[in-house]
Amino acid sequence: MTSIIDVHSIPAARRLAYELGARLVLWASRCEEICVVRRERPGPQEIHRRRLVGWEARRRHDDMVARATAAPTGICREGERPGPRRLTPCGPARR
Repeated sequence: MTSIIDVHSIPAARRLAYELGARLVLWASRCEEICVVRRERPGPQEIHRRRLVGWEARRRHDDMVARATAAPTGICREGERPGPRRLTPCGPARR
């Protein structure tokens, strides 16, 4: 699109600016329509997989916290070591 604008005519420049803006908006909306792909709802297998991934992430986080908060090896009784899945510093969890 080529236009000759009289620089002394502000209304003509304003009209051209609005026209360019309108064309840009139209172009952007068309690109958006092309780029946006409607996503389907995940199926039951995908939901289950995501849940398992979440559980595994939580388990790993719990293991990391347990290891970080475990007592130093000198505090544990002889033969006991801090376990990765135990929340108590030494030996099995007592009930």
